[in-house]
Amino acid sequence: MFGIEIERCAQCGARLKIVASIEDPGVIARILAQGDHASDSAQEPRVLHAARAPPGQWVV
Repeated sequence: MFGIEIERCAQCGARLKIVASIEDPGVIARILAQGDHASDSAQEPRVLHAARAPPGQWVV
């Protein structure tokens, strides 16, 4: 239906096991509504910090 393989891992082919399934429409709606908050902040420009060396690289 969705074109998603749920029995085998797409990376290694190992067998997967379903450990939980969310089926309550109210719970699904609340989870999806949380995603709306993320899209609000996505419209604001992100602050990019200058790159730096990993800690310990510049020991004097």
